Amino acid sequence: MEFNASIVGLIVLLLIFVPIVFLMLNASGPNNKVKKAASKLSETNGIKLKNFEVIGNCVIGVNTVSKKLFILQNQILPQILILLIWKN
Repeated sequence: MEFNASIVGLIVLLLIFVPIVFLMLNASGPNNKVKKAASKLSETNGIKLKNFEVIGNCVIGVNTVSKKLFILQNQILPQILILLIWKN
């Protein structure tokens, strides 16, 4: 009886936690792909981005060394919309 209760408890835990882990992994996957694509695109333009932020279909990156702001819109066909240079 105790062994059967343990099996049932383990099955219930798996039914609860497996979908949660699956959702967490699927939610972070597209952002990582977008960050890698933005990093490659920025490096082809001579900018090494240090900080990224993905907001909807827009990616914003900052390079503090060369003081440039990198903004991408439309994750399917990434194009540089704005490249700003700021001074202190």
